[in-house]
Amino acid sequence: EDYELIGRHIYNAAKKHTEAETKLTRLSSRLELLSGETQVEELPEGDTQTGNEDK
Repeated sequence: EDYELIGRHIYNAAKKHTEAETKLTRLSSRLELLSGETQVEELPEGDTQTGNEDK
């Protein structure tokens, strides 16, 4: 019974750690976008009509 309780605590702690890591990664990505550290690839200019983008 004690081992099951400890096991549940460890499982829950690991789950919360994973959730926090996901949130931190998302926040980090947003901050990079806001600070301009992430370069956004610009597409070449093309014709405004569909199908002629390579002109």
